[in-house]
Amino acid sequence: MVTMGLFILATNSFAEKGFTIEGGLIYDQPGSGVRNRPYPAMKGGLGYIANFGYNFVNQAGLVFGVIHSTHNYELGVRANAVIEDNADKTTFFLKARVSPLKREKFEIVTSAGIGFFDIAGKQIIQEQEADNDFSGLGFTGNFDFRYYITNGLAVSIYLGANFVDYGRYEIFGYKTDYGKKMPGGNSINWGLTLFHQIGIPQF
Repeated sequence: MVTMGLFILATNSFAEKGFTIEGGLIYDQPGSGVRNRPYPAMKGGLGYIANFGYNFVNQAGLVFGVIHSTHNYELGVRANAVIEDNADKTTFFLKARVSPLKREKFEIVTSAGIGFFDIAGKQIIQEQEADNDFSGLGFTGNFDFRYYITNGLAVSIYLGANFVDYGRYEIFGYKTDYGKKMPGGNSINWGLTLFHQIGIPQF
């Protein structure tokens, strides 16, 4: 009984319609200019991407997921020494996706949609470290270049771009007036992911 159920699940996992999962490692690089670096001298950072999707028709559907990365920046100067810290950047996204090209084991997929962007770090206030946070809604999109190892399992090269003007600023979890023009968080990211087409399981 269990063996038969697993066989049905496996054979249906290669369907074009149905559920998908994807995850992997990415590198996120802030856009050019000081404005796209909410924290001083913020550098690019490593992270991960994970998503869960559903194809309503052949190679077209919706995908919901998260991108998280950690970025080093200069917190301040103490005793003539630069103090560094790390900021955690998180994006939750909902995208529409479509596959304009598929040839045997190779496929190109493009996705675009909205994202909620958040980056949390610290700043020095009266010689004390204070937790702060920037957040806002924006646009996110990407291309996936997939190579299928099997009919339902693929390795993907991920290339993405994110565009956001932060609209909320918090210190210690409370909304605060930033006092000047809010920064943006535009960035590009790339990485390597593993994609699995689950299909519509039948037990």
